Amino acid sequence: QILMTDDDNKFIPDVAGKIAEFVDVGGFLYAQDGPAEEIDTRLESYLDPAYTPDVVPVVNSHIAFKADSVDNDPAIATVDSHSGSGFQLSFDYPAMNNFELMAVQNHEPSIPGFTGEVSSFNLSAVLDTVKELGAIDANNLKYLFTEYGRGHAIMLAGHDQGTTEGWRLILNNIFIASQQPSNIAMKPNLGCLDLNGIRNILDEEEYAINLATGFDGIIKKDTFVYSLPGNIPGPTNGGVSIRFNADTGATIVLGGTSAVITPSASPRGVIVPIIIPSAFASEDYFADNQDRSVIYDLKSRSRVKVIGLGLFLLSDISQVGNPVQRPELSTNPDDTTGKGTYYGQVRGLFVKYIEAPGAGI
Repeated sequence: QILMTDDDNKFIPDVAGKIAEFVDVGGFLYAQDGPAEEIDTRLESYLDPAYTPDVVPVVNSHIAFKADSVDNDPAIATVDSHSGSGFQLSFDYPAMNNFELMAVQNHEPSIPGFTGEVSSFNLSAVLDTVKELGAIDANNLKYLFTEYGRGHAIMLAGHDQGTTEGWRLILNNIFIASQQPSNIAMKPNLGCLDLNGIRNILDEEEYAINLATGFDGIIKKDTFVYSLPGNIPGPTNGGVSIRFNADTGATIVLGGTSAVITPSASPRGVIVPIIIPSAFASEDYFADNQDRSVIYDLKSRSRVKVIGLGLFLLSDISQVGNPVQRPELSTNPDDTTGKGTYYGQVRGLFVKYIEAPGAGI
C-alpha cells in the first residue's frame, strides 16, 4: 500500500523513485504480481517534469516497461496481457549471466499456476533491454530479467498457487538477494558536476563531453549547479584520457613549485568550479545535507554553490579507477584517511585562481 497512496489518498511516486535508485546503485529488486507493474507506473509520475518530488530524482528511466505502457488508469495501461496461467522457463545457457542462471534453476521446465493482479506481460510493453526468463508464448511473457544502472531486477507475473516448482522460483530470487552486498550506499557523490542543471538521460554523456572539450556555457562565481551522483568511471576516464592523449607536454611550463600555464596552453589545463555543498542548505532536498562540508558527503543529487574557479593541471591518470596509495601527494606518507589513498579520483596540480573564493574559505 505504501506505493499506492498516502493519508490524503495521493500517489507517492517518491517511494518508487527510491526503489529505482537502490537498484541503480547496485541493488537487486525482485517484484512479483502487481508490484512488478506498479513500480514503473509510479516511476512514470516520479519522472514527470510537472511532478515535484520530495527529493531531486537521480534516476531517469523506467526499470522494465515502456513509458507508454504504464498508466495509473488500468483501463489505459497495457503491461498486463491477461493471459492464462502456466509458462515455460527459458534455458539459453550460453547467453545467460549468473543472475539469469540462478533465476531459472528448477526441477521442471514447465511452471504451473501464477495468476494474479498482473498475470502476464505484453511483449510490446517490455523495454528492449529486458530479457525473457519465461513465457506463455511469443507475445505473453511471465518472467523477466533486466540490468538497471549498476543493479539488477527480476519481475514475475502472477503469484504462486502452492506448487513446488513455483516455490523454487521464489526461493531462487531470495537466494540471489542474499548474495548481494548488505552495505549498498544510496548514490554517493564523488565530485562530478552537472553543469547545465538539466536532469536527463544524457547526463553522463554530457559530463564526459564537458571533461573532454569543456563546458559550452557560462559558470560564474556565486551561481549554483548540481552535483551528479555516482562515480561515473567510464565517462571520467574517457574525458580525461582525451585530454592526455592530445597533450605532447611541449606547451607546459613548470617552474619551481608553481606552474605558468594558460587554459589554452595545454589540454591538461582545466578550469574547475570550486563549490561548497552547505551554501544552499535552506533549500536542500535532504535535511541532513545541511551540515555537510564536502561534496563527497552529500546524499543524492543536490544543488551546490560555486564560490570560485580554479585552474588545474591534470596529473597522471594511469591509476584512475583503481585504489592507489600516493604518498608523494600527501602531507603524511602513512596517511590513509583521505590525502594519501584515492579511489578513482582525478588528481591535478593547482595553478591559480580564475576567480578566487572569498575571505575565510
